[in-house]
Amino acid sequence: GTVVDAETQQPIESFRVVPGIRSSPSHMNWVQDGRDGAFQASGGKFEFTRNYGYLAHLARIEAPGYLPSVSREIASDEGAVSLKFELRRGRDVSATVLTPRGRPAGGAKIALGLPGSQISIQDGSINDSSTYAARTDTDDQGKFSFPPQGGNYQLVITHSSGYAHIKADAEDRQQEIRLTAWGSVEGTFRVAGKPLAGITLTLSTDAMHSYGRDVPNIFAHYDTSSGREGRFVFDKVCAGKGWINREILMMVSDGAQEVTSAAIKPIEVNEAETTHVEFGRRGRAVVGTLVPPNGTPLDALWSFSLINLETVVPAPGAPPYVGDPNADPQAYQLWLQQWTQTDAGKHYGKLVAEYEAARRMAPRFRASVDVDGSFRVDDVPAGSYTLSFSGRGGRHPKAVVGSLRHEFEVTEASDDLDLGPLLLR
Repeated sequence: GTVVDAETQQPIESFRVVPGIRSSPSHMNWVQDGRDGAFQASGGKFEFTRNYGYLAHLARIEAPGYLPSVSREIASDEGAVSLKFELRRGRDVSATVLTPRGRPAGGAKIALGLPGSQISIQDGSINDSSTYAARTDTDDQGKFSFPPQGGNYQLVITHSSGYAHIKADAEDRQQEIRLTAWGSVEGTFRVAGKPLAGITLTLSTDAMHSYGRDVPNIFAHYDTSSGREGRFVFDKVCAGKGWINREILMMVSDGAQEVTSAAIKPIEVNEAETTHVEFGRRGRAVVGTLVPPNGTPLDALWSFSLINLETVVPAPGAPPYVGDPNADPQAYQLWLQQWTQTDAGKHYGKLVAEYEAARRMAPRFRASVDVDGSFRVDDVPAGSYTLSFSGRGGRHPKAVVGSLRHEFEVTEASDDLDLGPLLLR
């Protein structure tokens, strides 16, 4: 293809070519790195070859001082294709990054996310190996620059002092970006009151999160292990809501690598503060045995099976609509929109919000299953619970396939609560 200035029609001397692939109608990816990834070109001309098939191939051209341009979607069987890009002038995406205390944040990592991009934040730092987006670092003065952007984009910035997540469009002008200070999470991991060392814990957060067709996919994840006396620490955690749990490692070919249970602890992290979390200080062990459905092979594998325990939280019920909402969904939505503005509707909205908050903070557990179908869930506090199981077979032909939903009560006691045999559907 050729790349020229839209006004002068003169070749653009230096520019970047970013190949793109559409693997499905709903998913595409800009290939930033690797042998078939983005590359620099010069003299107003570029060329690349693709020898493998996708639903479509694309090309994106970026040049300093110009708005980017994206090609049409090119089918894998079109043969030789010639493209012409006419770039129009624009303003670079540039700013100065400051620490939470207002000093230049030199060496900060920055990723610019577009639809089809992926940005991974691992343990408080942009993970280059699993980030597929334009990347740069700030200089000693905290300054950075990307070529102009023609539409919506998101910036993710990580630094030892803090982080930022900015959603912007082509008209936004950021002169200075002040980072938010990291929070941290610490606590003790116990089972039945006994501290355990060497346990892998994971933390996931809703902060710096983005997912969908027309936005970049952004996610943050943290891993650590408990040390002496069960102590654990997560540093450089984004402020916001999230959850911590013991990792139950599932392998594609073997399933769960150990028979254990994991409490899923909701957390809320504040900027520049430490959040404390304690595992296994109270509660009973809930035990039982899953019985496979009739017709299941005697040598069926349970290692692909996980059970879930959720606290039963009373729901506020459905809105008082007269009639069947499914009969005329448009009429129901119109009624609901009007009703939610009334005093009764506003009160109902408050109840729904309280219900969702209570569900989020309620105890939840996961557990793997032993070779004989038995399970044990440790440290379950008193309350009403629903045990659910949904075995879909995984990728192994002998994995147990079935489903179960069982409600039960846990009372205050010190002995194990045995649910007995539970027959799967």
